[in-house]
Amino acid sequence: MTDYYPLISQTVTELDAKATGEERRALYERARKAQVAHLRGVVPAMSESEITRERLKLEEAIRRVEKEATARARALTDALQNHRDKLALLADVIEREQDQARLNPLDGGAPPIEESPHLHQPLSDPFDG
Repeated sequence: MTDYYPLISQTVTELDAKATGEERRALYERARKAQVAHLRGVVPAMSESEITRERLKLEEAIRRVEKEATARARALTDALQNHRDKLALLADVIEREQDQARLNPLDGGAPPIEESPHLHQPLSDPFDG
């Protein structure tokens, strides 16, 4: 009796991380066909009930691996969305700060220069008098 889980799990793990459910299903179908061909070719021949038991073991391994792959894909999707949300928030903060800086160019910089009362008086000539 074969434990199919390690074989299926390792094969799915070796697929590209972006492998779709469709690509995994194609892999599972190839595994099913290869298993049936192997089981039907065993000498001495296996009974139909033995073949069915082996096929059910493969199906259980596929269900387990697919459940794990789906959970990983969901976790990656959630993490990506979390990062996108954080980037959008950061972009909003930066945009607000840039808007604030355009509206109030002196805010956050040096304090505004107070106008001197002597600014509007005419200059006197130091050589005069």
